[in-house]
Amino acid sequence: MKTLSFLFVSFLAFSCATKKNASTTGNNADSSSETKELMITANIGENAGKSDPFTISAVSVQGNIMTLDVSYSGGCAEHVFQVIGSASIAKSMPAIRSVQLVHKSNGDACKKMIMQKIKVDIKALAYKQTSGSEIYLSLQGWKDRIKYTFE
Repeated sequence: MKTLSFLFVSFLAFSCATKKNASTTGNNADSSSETKELMITANIGENAGKSDPFTISAVSVQGNIMTLDVSYSGGCAEHVFQVIGSASIAKSMPAIRSVQLVHKSNGDACKKMIMQKIKVDIKALAYKQTSGSEIYLSLQGWKDRIKYTFE
């Protein structure tokens, strides 16, 4: 019975130490991923051309701010994002505007997985800049239209 109790206590002590070590190494600078946050302003313009690879994992709109959760590989150079809305809109109820998220990696060939939260001021993408004006945003790389009501 003493041996069984000793083994049980030893197991608990060992597993607690392992969790502690695992959590401290997760914050290490050599970690394979990191999360950043960025604030940008959307503009109306022409298609910005070729974008470097990225993945959109979540989109939400609160007020005049659209939040995008994106991921991409990099870690050795600064990456730049732009949100560009088409000057033309589809005349439907509500109207629809095509929107492109453009990613420029500046030649970054590093392989760290970067998760970035991009907050975008989308006032320029509104159908009319009057309170209650509605438009659907059709974001390239995202499966659903995004309903935006100007505030």
